[in-house]
Amino acid sequence: MQKVSLILKIVKVLAGMVKFNIVYHRKAARMVKEITSDFNLTSVPQLPSIARLKMQWYMAEFAYICETMNRLSGQRSSAEQKRTYYLSGALAAISDLIIDDMEMDEARIRQLKHPAEDFKCQNELERLYIQCYHAFLNSLDKSMRDRVIHYGGLIFEAQLRSKQQFRPDISKEETDKICRDKGGYSVLFLRALVSGPISEAEENAWVELGAFIQYCNDAQDIHKDLHRELKTFATVRTGIAEIEQDLGQQMTRAFLLLRGTDYEQKKKDFFLLTFYVMYLGILAKLSAFSRICNQEFSFESFKARSKAEIRASTSAPRLFPFMMARAIKFTYQTAPIPAGESI
Repeated sequence: MQKVSLILKIVKVLAGMVKFNIVYHRKAARMVKEITSDFNLTSVPQLPSIARLKMQWYMAEFAYICETMNRLSGQRSSAEQKRTYYLSGALAAISDLIIDDMEMDEARIRQLKHPAEDFKCQNELERLYIQCYHAFLNSLDKSMRDRVIHYGGLIFEAQLRSKQQFRPDISKEETDKICRDKGGYSVLFLRALVSGPISEAEENAWVELGAFIQYCNDAQDIHKDLHRELKTFATVRTGIAEIEQDLGQQMTRAFLLLRGTDYEQKKKDFFLLTFYVMYLGILAKLSAFSRICNQEFSFESFKARSKAEIRASTSAPRLFPFMMARAIKFTYQTAPIPAGESI
C-alpha cells in the first residue's frame, strides 16, 4: 500500500509540473501581453527578441513556487495574491534584462533599486520597469511590504554581482557564491510574499533550497551558457560527474534543513518529493548530455552539438523512465538518496 500511495503522489507531482507548463505559462503569457501592451519595446535596440518570453518564464516560475509554498503552510492563494506572484516574476525578469542586456553603468542601474513613481526614464524598458515596480508594491499587503522590499533589495544586488560571471578569470568559489546568492535570495523573496513569520531556521532552509534550484537551472542550461561564455555552477566544474556530486550534496543540505522546519510532516513530505522529482529530471538530462557525447562528455564536444539534437535527446518520453525508476524509491526518512548513484 505504501508503494501505491507513493506512486499516486508522484503522479500528483507530475500533474503539477504539467500544470506549470500549461496553465501557469498561459496565464503568464496573457499577463505579459497585458502589461507590455502600452510599451514600444522594439524601440530599445539592446533588448533581446526573447524578452517577453523571459518575462513569461519568470512569472510562471515565481507564481508556481509561491503557490507551492502556500500549500506547504496549508493556505490557499487568493486571486489578488496570484496576481502579486506573477507581478513579482515580471519585475525580476525586467530587472534581469536591464542588468544583463542594457549598456548602462552601475550607478544608473542602482537608481532603479527603489525608484520613485516620477523617475525620469531614458527608454521604454525603464518605463515598463517603473510601472511594474509600483504595481507590484501596491499589490502587497502592508504587513509584509517591508520584508519583501528587504529581500527584493538583496536580489537586486545579487543580480548586479552576476555580471561578473562573464569574467573569464572568475574563480569557482566566486561563481558558486554568486549563484547561491541569486537563488537563495530569490526564494527568500518569494517566501516573503507568503503569509506567516519567517524564523531564522526557516530562512536558512530557503536559502539552501534556492541555491539548489539555481544549481539545477545551471545544470540544464550548460549548452546555452557555454555559447554565452557565462560561468555558472555547472560550467566551472570538470564535467558531469562533479556536477552530479555537488548538486546531490546541495540537495542534501536543503532537504535536511527543510525537514527541520515546523511545517506539517505530510506537507513537507510532498513538498520534498516535488523537488526530488525535479532533481531527477535534471539528472536524467545530465545522463542524456553524456549519452550525446558517447559517454565521453566534455564541454568542448557538448558545445559543438546542435540545439535540435539536445532537445530530441531530452524529450519527456526519454526522460520519464529514468525519473520513475528512481522516484519510486523515495521515502521521507531517507530522502535525499546519497549523491553519486550510478545512472
